[in-house]
Amino acid sequence: MKIRLSFFIVGVLLNLPHLVQAETVPECHDSHILQAQNCPGDELDTSEQALYELINQYRAQHKLPKIPHSPSLTLVANRHAQDLAKNLKLPTSSWSDCQYETLDPSTWPCMWTAPQRLMTNYPDKAHEIIDSRAYRATPETAFHNWQNNGYYRAMLLNQSPWETPWNALGIAIYKEYAIIWLGQTPDTQLAIDLPTLPPLGKSQAFDPQGYPTRSDSQFLGGLAVEQGPYENRVSVNVTQSPLLTLRGAILPDPAHVGESVDIVLSVLVTLPTGEEQFYLINEQGKTLPWDKKMQNWQPFIKNTLLQTPHTIKLYQGNFDLPSNLHIFFGYRLPNQHVIVNGQPIEFILFKQ
Repeated sequence: MKIRLSFFIVGVLLNLPHLVQAETVPECHDSHILQAQNCPGDELDTSEQALYELINQYRAQHKLPKIPHSPSLTLVANRHAQDLAKNLKLPTSSWSDCQYETLDPSTWPCMWTAPQRLMTNYPDKAHEIIDSRAYRATPETAFHNWQNNGYYRAMLLNQSPWETPWNALGIAIYKEYAIIWLGQTPDTQLAIDLPTLPPLGKSQAFDPQGYPTRSDSQFLGGLAVEQGPYENRVSVNVTQSPLLTLRGAILPDPAHVGESVDIVLSVLVTLPTGEEQFYLINEQGKTLPWDKKMQNWQPFIKNTLLQTPHTIKLYQGNFDLPSNLHIFFGYRLPNQHVIVNGQPIEFILFKQ
């Protein structure tokens, strides 16, 4: 019986389609760059994370705090980089739908109000820095150019006339352009995005040896069947193979925002006999047995910049085998402390 149950649990998890980390978004061109709800590059990629870290390391050397990442301003930076590369074809603070002139104050709102024109959640004006290259921009070339320019250096370090602290930073690198956007008002995307996912109670935190420790992080998440709402406890009839989407969101402790972390994901499978087994999902989407030791928890997404909120698509696809699953996800800090949801996302899959 033990062997048969083991084959059953492996069959359940191998039936799980590959977990996806990002949705496929069609390319944006021409006026769609300024109108589309989603375009490729609207979220930070690896090179943009590297530029974010260079900027904040530079600020730390001058005893300045990290600037929180702004998803809204990153979208603005990406759209302007694409607008410059595909439409205007030259480095300028103008957009293809408005003109900016450095010496004409009446045109300055063209830059300041770009977040509102693009219908983002950012509520205030923001300021832009552009670096352009003959071929392809890189985090290092852009940062060193700004660091060695007195005006840009003053912006990065909140020196005169930029003494007011920055509370939002957006970044994009696209072809020959590297662009950052700086805002004094925090990004309000948090308040707008969260209601779609139910809360998952208090978080759990563990040190590298697995002993409990303190955490002020919060988690949200749920499972949606077809186009239905997200729920954190749900029973699903899989007879017709409905599309299932599993999402999570992390509201990290403010001290952790901007850290480079590993996202971790595990599944607790409960068999009809009551036997339980933990599995982890690694970067390749493989399901592996897990002994619940923190040091053996392989990352689901490795070395990503922790945002607030940090939303993750944990799974999308169909499921055919009946099972009872509990989902735990969270992040591992550079000091190897792990913070995860306290209440799992629970769903029972059955056939009728």
